[in-house]
Order: sequence, then structure tokens, then C-alpha cells
Amino acid sequence: MTEDTQKKIKKGYMEEEIWKRVRHSLASDHPNQGLPNGTGFVELDGLLYYEQGTKHRLCIPRALESEIFAEAHDRRAHAGFHRTFT
Repeated sequence: MTEDTQKKIKKGYMEEEIWKRVRHSLASDHPNQGLPNGTGFVELDGLLYYEQGTKHRLCIPRALESEIFAEAHDRRAHAGFHRTFT
């Protein structure tokens, strides 16, 4: 992922309420409170990931979903949307 794309994603986190809440939760004494064991969010190098067992899925701000998925699919011959989440 390019540095420019990372910057866009991080900016999106600052603009969308859901990601503001996730980041606030991660900074608290009880991160991921209320989520099932083995799941939660982690922040690595400023990017948020949803963690489920050993899988880490990058959290994409809603405003960037189309752009990111198009880039991953069109430019990288990605397997597609449905395989991204299985």
C-alpha cells in the first residue's frame, strides 16, 4: 500500500465517528470491551485492524471503500470483494 493511501486512510479515521470511537477505546483502560473473546481492534503504525483470531483485516473508512477496493481489485488482480472477507 502506498504512503499516500495510508495517509488517506488515517485522515478518514479522524473524520468518521466510528473510527474516532474505536481509537478512543484503544487508548482507554478497557480496549475492545464488550466484544467476543478473540476479537477486537488493534492499531499498528496508525492503521486500524479488526482482529479475529489470527486474522487482521484493515479497517477502511466508508468514504474510501470504493477507491480502496477498486485499487486492490483492478490494479492488483485481487480475488474480489467476497473473498476479501472470508
